[in-house]
Amino acid sequence: MYAMRGSAGLPSDADHLRCARSLWVTYDLTYVAPTLEGIFDEVEERRRGCRGFHHYVPGLTAKEHFDLIAKAAERRHGVAVAVLAALLGGLITLVVTRLTK
Repeated sequence: MYAMRGSAGLPSDADHLRCARSLWVTYDLTYVAPTLEGIFDEVEERRRGCRGFHHYVPGLTAKEHFDLIAKAAERRHGVAVAVLAALLGGLITLVVTRLTK
């Protein structure tokens, strides 16, 4: 269906086919209004360089893949917050120690 560029009955509403993570920068910069031609250009583009690229896991639905990516992002955010909190705590401890001497 993608190779035929929608002639096999693809819905004409381009908004439902957009990137769920809003990472189609080229599409947003090139096309002013939603267009299926732009959607097909994006679908055919190689995605390995995209920061949102995630390897396909056989047996998972699209929603399960999306949830897997969301959980990974939450985990990275949690680690970043923990590291920042540890650094800030160490800095505060160092300042308090210096001030009490």
